[in-house]
Amino acid sequence: MKAVGDALISHRYPLDAASEAFAAARDRSSGAIKVVFEPHGPDL
Repeated sequence: MKAVGDALISHRYPLDAASEAFAAARDRSSGAIKVVFEPHGPDL
């Protein structure tokens, strides 16, 4: 079951994609609402 806050997360990135994550957060035209890092990758 997903948490209520998960609905706000628009982008998920592994730690090794930090530069892409920060670029997405900085560029509002990408549709970023909340960008998060997932240290072990998505769905682990």
